[in-house]
Amino acid sequence: MHKKISCIVPVYNVSKYLRRCLDSLINQTIPTTDYEIILVDDGSTDDSGSICDEYSYEYDFISVIHQKNKGPAAARNAGLQAACGDYISFADPDDYVSERFFEIPYAHAMQYGADIVIFDAYKDMIRDRNGREAVKTQMNPHAKYGFCTEEADDIQSMRCQILYPYMAASVYDFKFYKNVPLAAPWDKLYRAEFLRSNNLKFPENLRVLDDMCFNFEAFGKAKVVSYVPSFLYHYQVVNSSITNSYRPDRPQQDIKAFWHLYEMINEKSEVQENRQIKRQNLQNQEISADEEKKEAQMTALYARVIKSFAICCRLCFFNKEKKESRKEQLSTACRYMELEPYKTAFEKISLRDLEWKLKIVAVVGRLKKPWMLYLLHKLQNG
Repeated sequence: MHKKISCIVPVYNVSKYLRRCLDSLINQTIPTTDYEIILVDDGSTDDSGSICDEYSYEYDFISVIHQKNKGPAAARNAGLQAACGDYISFADPDDYVSERFFEIPYAHAMQYGADIVIFDAYKDMIRDRNGREAVKTQMNPHAKYGFCTEEADDIQSMRCQILYPYMAASVYDFKFYKNVPLAAPWDKLYRAEFLRSNNLKFPENLRVLDDMCFNFEAFGKAKVVSYVPSFLYHYQVVNSSITNSYRPDRPQQDIKAFWHLYEMINEKSEVQENRQIKRQNLQNQEISADEEKKEAQMTALYARVIKSFAICCRLCFFNKEKKESRKEQLSTACRYMELEPYKTAFEKISLRDLEWKLKIVAVVGRLKKPWMLYLLHKLQNG
């Protein structure tokens, strides 16, 4: 049955929060006949699958796909394949949404014919205090003003901010706020035909940063991108989430994602190569607009690589759950400093493009002094 919006929710072992998420998606300001909720149970081993079945049985606009555990990318792709809405939205099962989560971006999309509509999210920091959860909410708007743009340079700048939040995107004569991530799928509404016609899917071979790769490619294909400055989503940051838990394989998984992004940045057909026109003067060769775009994207990628290296110090190299001696931990960190793409990122990044904490990481990476990283880690994390 045709719908205006299909909302895809990848579900894996989130029984603690799942009902709150689903209740928020049910209590929307648009009629339930206008949208569908597709739950993809990705091989949950807790009660999540049965909760999905319970809601699907009670509400005819909710459907469930049960599959073996393949990761969030495969779960979202399964939802995309089943979706019949004109527009696609995403929600994570440990988050929840505003009652106008569908209404506002859909109206904006219809008004401007946008391929992608961006909106804002609250960031809820959840910490355990004496057995009770304490929540601190931050407001993280993307920009001061709403907009709709068809300018390739504007959309290109957003691609750079997708890779690294401190690469502030710019539209017309104003900039996005820095350090507000643009890589997630849950603060966006996508035109379904745009996704289908460009064969846009989440890369299933990646276990991390698949959403970043998806959006980097999607914004590279988009012709019209708009932004509505409305807070419609609550993003929950919890200690047990995939981005904050100990992951011994995190560096290897990151590297796979970085090569995926590198290939997208450097992908160019022979026709495009033949059409590229390089302007020359007597002494200097000017770089083409395409090369300038590539250079900006590579700078953003190098910054992201260094940021991920800093994250790996916390989640992997020097994590207290890592059962290695101090010498072994330092040796592991040093070994990754010498591996690509970390080595090239440390060498080529300009310090002015990094936030101040990463400037220190970049300098230490160039010096190949992992013990300095360990001291920095201890100062920041105790």
